[in-house]
Amino acid sequence: MQEPSGKTISSDPRTKPKQTFREKLLEYPRARNALEILQVDGMNMDVTVAFLQVIAWCRSESFDSTLLPRPEDLKAAEARAQRLGHQIAIFNSNLFLDPKRSFLMKVPEQYGRVFEWLPGALGAYSAYLGVQASLMGEIGKTKPKASKTLIILMLEHVKQATGTAHFGLIALLLTAAYTVCGCRDKPTERALMMLLKRSTSGRLAKALGKALTKALPPSYVHVTEKKGPFGRFSRLGK
Repeated sequence: MQEPSGKTISSDPRTKPKQTFREKLLEYPRARNALEILQVDGMNMDVTVAFLQVIAWCRSESFDSTLLPRPEDLKAAEARAQRLGHQIAIFNSNLFLDPKRSFLMKVPEQYGRVFEWLPGALGAYSAYLGVQASLMGEIGKTKPKASKTLIILMLEHVKQATGTAHFGLIALLLTAAYTVCGCRDKPTERALMMLLKRSTSGRLAKALGKALTKALPPSYVHVTEKKGPFGRFSRLGK
């Protein structure tokens, strides 16, 4: 058989298309049943399968590393941004390079204003990176892997869609998904419960407060007795 382009199409009935992840997953009777229960309860089956495929792929590949940027990289970028801002400020003060006064090259007014703002903008961005580096350093101590982060997102999505996280069904489905991708992990219902509990226990808020204490000058952090959403830091500044 030939297409109009002249290419030959194989008509051999023995040639079977490669099975998709979904088809392999549905070969597990209990997995199919779990998917159907979640579907009836309000969790879209396509969304569930998509979550499972990405999580299993992350877990079975070397990709399963932390999703957070490394604090060392942020600190290095902070220093570079600060140095560049200082250097641009020096250049702007030079008679030949000042965007407003340079008689060697006329700079459009809008560009001149941007060039003047650059040192301040880079200084602000440098401070921002410093805060983020401290925050990532605190959160990163828990080493949240990509697959674990995605499992938490899946559990939260299931809970929002159905009213409950269905830990038992999700543990069963994850085990089947891992098996499809050649991974031997067998998450338990209790392990998933603890994972979700730790993610919502306020650890992020505490880490943010601690990071701000490290990164910002004491005069900039206003501490009150009343606890706000981020520990005891209800607002910043005076």
